[in-house]
Amino acid sequence: MEVGDNGKGIEETELEKLKRQWQEISKDEKEERRAAGKVGIHNIMRRLWLCYGSEASFDISSTYEKGTQMIISFPLEYRIIQKNSDAIKESDEIRNF
Repeated sequence: MEVGDNGKGIEETELEKLKRQWQEISKDEKEERRAAGKVGIHNIMRRLWLCYGSEASFDISSTYEKGTQMIISFPLEYRIIQKNSDAIKESDEIRNF
């Protein structure tokens, strides 16, 4: 799925923080999420990871003052990944679209 806009875009430093967030999404780095200030984008990343784990991909590019593009890939079948305080568990239930 590809989504884009022609808004003001994202500055390079913020864009790099978002890309780092995706690379570290399984750790749920709360401090970095606050630093980036892009709560909505982080929420999309987190939900992708919770449903698809490493089978999902998230790529974002942006040109400041010209717009932002995101490419999100995921399988049509998914399992819910639950994060408990000590472990990450994958459910046995498979869901289809």
